[in-house]
Amino acid sequence: MPAMEPPKAGLPGPGARRGASFGAKVSLGCGLLLLAFLVTCGSFTWLANRQAEAAADRGWAQLHAPFDRIRDEAGAAALFRESPGLQAKFGSEAAFLAAAASWRPGLRTLPGPRPRLRDLLGRDGSNFRIRTEAVKGRPRTWIRYAPPGGASFTAEFEEGKVVDLEVR
Repeated sequence: MPAMEPPKAGLPGPGARRGASFGAKVSLGCGLLLLAFLVTCGSFTWLANRQAEAAADRGWAQLHAPFDRIRDEAGAAALFRESPGLQAKFGSEAAFLAAAASWRPGLRTLPGPRPRLRDLLGRDGSNFRIRTEAVKGRPRTWIRYAPPGGASFTAEFEEGKVVDLEVR
């Protein structure tokens, strides 16, 4: 039997495996799966955050209009005249103006730009809420803002018009 020569430097010997070991392949596959999972979760989180920010922006802008208008007598009167829902609830402009005047001391000012989502929602997520549902076949949206230390302000909208206001 001929004597075996020792393998030359850099070349595998007889019976040596070529390529990565099974364990290395499994580790690489698991690493790639973990990377794909993290990228997917990150993408969904980013998308959900963008949608929440966009909804909060729309709600904040929509809430600002009636909130700013009830801060003074002329704005409250104009809001009442434009809003058949308020007319139905309060009956007369004088009754609405009296209610608006009673709300003013408890209302804090709304910041012009929307606060960061985390600050807007508060610790338990209850400071700012938007809800839309069908009422008599028409979409109706409620937007509520309850700043810490201030009165809660809820505006109800149907077809872009204010149909109800509530301040507590």
